[in-house]
Amino acid sequence: MQKLSPFLTSPTLPTASRTPIVVDPRIEVALSLLRENLLAPPSVKEVATKLNITSSYLRHLFKKDVGVSLSHHLKLLRLREAKNLLLNTFLSVKEVMAAVGFSDFSHFVRDYKIHSGETPSQTRASALGSRGPDVLANLANE
Repeated sequence: MQKLSPFLTSPTLPTASRTPIVVDPRIEVALSLLRENLLAPPSVKEVATKLNITSSYLRHLFKKDVGVSLSHHLKLLRLREAKNLLLNTFLSVKEVMAAVGFSDFSHFVRDYKIHSGETPSQTRASALGSRGPDVLANLANE
């Protein structure tokens, strides 16, 4: 059985209580830059330049402190935001995909399913089902 990504186990966005414990303050800055610029994240080189370290050393520190690569962490942040949007908005799956910075629908669905264990449409269906049948009626009345 496939282990689900811990980044997708909660429908909410990251909070301070769920942020990984990070030893190096430079990595905390890097994490902040990624969260603040989810749609147009800075490159590894840009982050490294802001931190006055080399790109290679940034990659090393990030993997050591966070446990995953910088690019993988960014993907997980985007997928978590996608789950949040699917659960809490009526945006279409394609609109959610675009809102979190994915440009290819099949890659988005594949990555989402790998990390959450279900497709974006299944997440949306379960969210609608848990809210009861009046959700769409209430939306129509707004």
